[in-house]
Amino acid sequence: AQASLAYAWLKIVYSNSLSEQSRCAMGISSSLNAKEGGRRVVVSGAGEDEANGLYVETVKPHDGKPQFVYAGRSRCNAPIVLWFASSGEQWNIRKDVPTISKAPRTFDGVLGVVSSTGKHWYIASRSTGADIDGSGDVPPTAGWAVSARAGERAMGEAAYGIGPAPFVKLLADGEPVPEDVIRDMEERGAKYIADGE
Repeated sequence: AQASLAYAWLKIVYSNSLSEQSRCAMGISSSLNAKEGGRRVVVSGAGEDEANGLYVETVKPHDGKPQFVYAGRSRCNAPIVLWFASSGEQWNIRKDVPTISKAPRTFDGVLGVVSSTGKHWYIASRSTGADIDGSGDVPPTAGWAVSARAGERAMGEAAYGIGPAPFVKLLADGEPVPEDVIRDMEERGAKYIADGE
Protein backbone atom coordinates (compact mmCIF):
# COMPACT_ATOMS: atom_id res chain seq x y z
CA ALA A 1 0.00 0.00 0.00
CA GLN A 2 2.80 2.42 0.85
CA ALA A 3 4.63 1.64 -2.38
CA SER A 4 1.56 2.66 -4.34
CA LEU A 5 1.28 5.76 -2.12
CA ALA A 6 4.70 6.88 -3.35
CA TYR A 7 3.61 6.50 -6.97
CA ALA A 8 0.36 8.31 -6.20
CA TRP A 9 2.33 11.24 -4.74
CA LEU A 10 4.57 11.37 -7.75
CA LYS A 11 1.68 11.14 -10.17
CA ILE A 12 -0.54 13.68 -8.42
CA VAL A 13 2.00 16.12 -7.01
CA TYR A 14 4.69 16.02 -9.65
CA SER A 15 3.65 14.64 -13.02
CA ASN A 16 0.08 15.89 -13.14
CA SER A 17 0.84 19.28 -11.67
CA LEU A 18 2.56 20.33 -14.87
CA SER A 19 1.24 20.17 -18.38
CA GLU A 20 3.47 18.51 -20.98
CA GLN A 21 4.03 21.96 -22.52
CA SER A 22 5.14 23.36 -19.14
CA ARG A 23 7.39 20.36 -18.52
CA CYS A 24 9.11 20.89 -21.90
CA ALA A 25 9.45 24.64 -21.37
CA MET A 26 11.08 23.98 -18.02
CA GLY A 27 13.44 21.41 -19.52
CA ILE A 28 11.91 18.56 -17.52
CA SER A 29 12.29 15.29 -19.33
CA SER A 30 9.44 12.81 -19.51
CA SER A 31 12.10 10.21 -18.68
CA LEU A 32 11.56 11.29 -15.05
CA ASN A 33 8.19 9.55 -14.90
CA ALA A 34 7.98 6.88 -12.21
CA LYS A 35 8.48 3.28 -13.27
CA GLU A 36 5.55 1.17 -12.14
CA GLY A 37 6.91 -1.33 -9.60
CA GLY A 38 10.31 0.39 -9.69
CA ARG A 39 12.73 0.42 -6.80
CA ARG A 40 12.55 2.99 -4.02
CA VAL A 41 15.29 4.68 -2.02
CA VAL A 42 15.16 6.90 1.04
CA VAL A 43 17.60 9.78 1.36
CA SER A 44 18.11 10.98 4.95
CA GLY A 45 20.38 13.13 7.05
CA ALA A 46 21.13 15.70 4.33
CA GLY A 47 21.78 19.25 5.47
CA GLU A 48 19.68 20.43 2.51
CA ASP A 49 16.35 19.25 3.95
CA GLU A 50 14.68 19.33 0.56
CA ALA A 51 16.92 16.43 -0.55
CA ASN A 52 15.59 14.16 2.21
CA GLY A 53 12.75 11.78 1.48
CA LEU A 54 11.52 9.04 -0.80
CA TYR A 55 12.78 8.66 -4.37
CA VAL A 56 11.29 6.29 -6.92
CA GLU A 57 12.95 4.70 -9.93
CA THR A 58 12.17 6.37 -13.25
CA VAL A 59 11.08 4.80 -16.51
CA LYS A 60 14.34 5.58 -18.31
CA PRO A 61 17.83 4.98 -16.91
CA HIS A 62 20.68 7.46 -17.29
CA ASP A 63 24.18 6.38 -18.37
CA GLY A 64 23.26 2.72 -18.03
CA LYS A 65 22.01 2.88 -14.43
CA PRO A 66 18.60 3.63 -13.00
CA GLN A 67 17.80 7.16 -11.93
CA PHE A 68 15.41 8.08 -9.14
CA VAL A 69 13.15 11.11 -8.74
CA TYR A 70 11.89 12.64 -5.51
CA ALA A 71 8.33 11.46 -4.86
CA GLY A 72 7.03 14.51 -3.00
CA ARG A 73 6.33 18.19 -3.50
CA SER A 74 9.48 20.30 -3.78
CA ARG A 75 9.96 24.06 -3.81
CA CYS A 76 8.86 25.46 -7.18
CA ASN A 77 7.68 21.93 -8.07
CA ALA A 78 11.16 21.33 -9.49
CA PRO A 79 12.40 17.77 -9.95
CA ILE A 80 15.04 16.44 -7.58
CA VAL A 81 16.94 13.60 -9.21
CA LEU A 82 19.35 10.96 -7.95
CA TRP A 83 21.37 9.77 -10.96
CA PHE A 84 24.66 8.24 -12.09
CA ALA A 85 27.18 9.91 -14.41
CA SER A 86 29.52 7.40 -16.03
CA SER A 87 31.93 10.15 -17.11
CA GLY A 88 32.82 10.90 -13.49
CA GLU A 89 31.84 7.48 -12.18
CA GLN A 90 29.72 9.09 -9.50
CA TRP A 91 26.19 9.22 -8.20
CA ASN A 92 24.64 12.68 -7.88
CA ILE A 93 21.68 14.39 -6.25
CA ARG A 94 20.57 17.53 -8.06
CA LYS A 95 17.58 19.83 -8.30
CA ASP A 96 16.59 21.40 -11.61
CA VAL A 97 15.08 24.76 -10.75
CA PRO A 98 13.16 26.66 -13.42
CA THR A 99 13.94 30.37 -13.51
CA ILE A 100 12.76 33.35 -15.52
CA SER A 101 15.45 35.46 -17.10
CA LYS A 102 15.28 38.60 -19.22
CA ALA A 103 15.24 38.11 -22.95
CA PRO A 104 16.19 40.60 -25.67
CA ARG A 105 12.77 40.24 -27.32
CA THR A 106 9.23 39.45 -26.35
CA PHE A 107 7.35 36.23 -26.89
CA ASP A 108 3.57 36.64 -26.97
CA GLY A 109 3.93 39.99 -25.23
CA VAL A 110 5.95 38.61 -22.29
CA LEU A 111 9.52 39.68 -21.78
CA GLY A 112 11.55 36.75 -20.50
CA VAL A 113 12.32 33.11 -21.08
CA VAL A 114 12.12 30.06 -18.89
CA SER A 115 15.45 28.40 -18.31
CA SER A 116 16.74 25.92 -15.80
CA THR A 117 19.46 26.31 -13.25
CA GLY A 118 20.71 23.14 -11.65
CA LYS A 119 21.59 22.80 -8.00
CA HIS A 120 24.15 20.02 -7.80
CA TRP A 121 23.95 19.14 -4.11
CA TYR A 122 25.65 15.81 -3.34
CA ILE A 123 27.96 13.25 -4.93
CA ALA A 124 29.14 9.72 -4.15
CA SER A 125 32.24 8.34 -5.86
CA ARG A 126 35.36 6.35 -5.09
CA SER A 127 37.10 9.59 -4.11
CA THR A 128 34.39 10.36 -1.52
CA GLY A 129 34.70 6.86 -0.03
CA ALA A 130 31.58 5.40 -1.62
CA ASP A 131 31.55 1.73 -2.67
CA ILE A 132 30.52 2.38 -6.28
CA ASP A 133 31.46 -1.11 -7.45
CA GLY A 134 29.82 -2.92 -4.55
CA SER A 135 26.53 -1.07 -4.83
CA GLY A 136 25.83 -2.46 -8.30
CA ASP A 137 23.27 -0.46 -10.25
CA VAL A 138 21.82 1.37 -7.24
CA PRO A 139 23.21 4.32 -5.27
CA PRO A 140 25.64 3.52 -2.45
CA THR A 141 24.34 3.81 1.10
CA ALA A 142 27.32 5.76 2.46
CA GLY A 143 30.29 7.74 1.22
CA TRP A 144 28.27 10.74 0.07
CA ALA A 145 29.80 14.24 0.13
CA VAL A 146 28.66 17.79 -0.54
CA SER A 147 29.36 18.59 -4.19
CA ALA A 148 32.02 21.20 -4.90
CA ARG A 149 29.36 22.80 -7.11
CA ALA A 150 26.71 22.91 -4.35
CA GLY A 151 27.04 26.66 -3.84
CA GLU A 152 26.79 27.61 -7.52
CA ARG A 153 23.67 29.59 -8.40
CA ALA A 154 22.60 31.49 -11.51
CA MET A 155 23.09 34.75 -9.61
CA GLY A 156 26.41 33.84 -7.89
CA GLU A 157 27.41 31.75 -4.90
CA ALA A 158 24.98 30.64 -2.19
CA ALA A 159 25.57 32.29 1.17
CA TYR A 160 25.05 29.06 3.12
CA GLY A 161 26.29 25.48 3.20
CA ILE A 162 24.29 22.28 2.80
CA GLY A 163 26.31 19.85 4.94
CA PRO A 164 26.15 17.21 6.17
CA ALA A 165 25.90 14.82 3.25
CA PRO A 166 23.09 12.25 3.26
CA PHE A 167 22.81 8.51 3.65
CA VAL A 168 20.81 6.48 1.14
CA LYS A 169 18.82 3.33 1.87
CA LEU A 170 17.37 1.03 -0.78
CA LEU A 171 13.97 -0.19 0.41
CA ALA A 172 13.32 -3.89 -0.06
CA ASP A 173 10.39 -4.88 -2.25
CA GLY A 174 7.28 -4.45 -0.09
CA GLU A 175 9.19 -2.71 2.73
CA PRO A 176 7.11 0.16 4.10
CA VAL A 177 8.32 3.72 3.81
CA PRO A 178 9.23 4.87 7.34
CA GLU A 179 6.41 6.92 8.89
CA ASP A 180 8.77 9.77 9.83
CA VAL A 181 9.85 10.07 6.17
CA ILE A 182 6.22 10.29 5.01
CA ARG A 183 5.33 12.81 7.72
CA ASP A 184 8.37 14.99 6.93
CA MET A 185 7.63 14.99 3.19
CA GLU A 186 3.96 15.85 3.78
CA GLU A 187 4.80 18.69 6.19
CA ARG A 188 7.42 20.22 3.88
CA GLY A 189 5.14 19.86 0.84
CA ALA A 190 2.28 21.60 2.67
CA LYS A 191 4.65 24.41 3.74
CA TYR A 192 5.90 24.93 0.15
CA ILE A 193 2.33 25.14 -1.11
CA ALA A 194 1.26 27.52 1.71
CA ASP A 195 4.30 29.74 1.04
CA GLY A 196 3.60 29.77 -2.70
CA GLU A 197 6.88 28.01 -3.47
